[in-house]
Amino acid sequence: MFKRSIQALAVSALVLTGASAHAATVDVLGGSTDLLLSNLGLTGSVTGQGSASSTALGKVISLDITGGTIDDETGAAVLQHAGSSFTLSNGTTSVAFGNLVIDTAAGQVLADIEGGADGAVILQIGNVWEGGELPLLVADSLAAVFPEIEGRKLALGSATPEVPLPASGLLLLGGLGGLAIYRRKIAK
Repeated sequence: MFKRSIQALAVSALVLTGASAHAATVDVLGGSTDLLLSNLGLTGSVTGQGSASSTALGKVISLDITGGTIDDETGAAVLQHAGSSFTLSNGTTSVAFGNLVIDTAAGQVLADIEGGADGAVILQIGNVWEGGELPLLVADSLAAVFPEIEGRKLALGSATPEVPLPASGLLLLGGLGGLAIYRRKIAK
């Protein structure tokens, strides 16, 4: 009886963890994205979920990741920043950008532009890491608002999504269940 219980527990743990380990995509639970504005000559502020700060590298806008997915096999990610908006200003013109979405498969950063298009491509993701940072190239829709930054780059300082580890949790539960059954058998 004890042996059958352990075998059933082991098989169910393998089936459950095997199914989740081969999932095509993993949901993103949270995290943050940092945009370094030092190369643009613009100032920035954040409304909603996130913050703006000055560092040794220049002005940094941090936005909270509110959802998205990461492809388990390719690493392609869609990171959503719903409810956050940031304002860029050149001293004369100020424009708010909201609901930032980073789509690494498409190589684009999209945002809703105040008084303009929703889901507009504002940045193109570069291919080469430069000094540990991923370059973001100013797209036409952002250059249309701030012509002086056309052709410039800024850097994605970091994007740190939080993802669940379902397989590890199931293995832990399976192990604790097996330990409980084993302890109960010894107590008899």
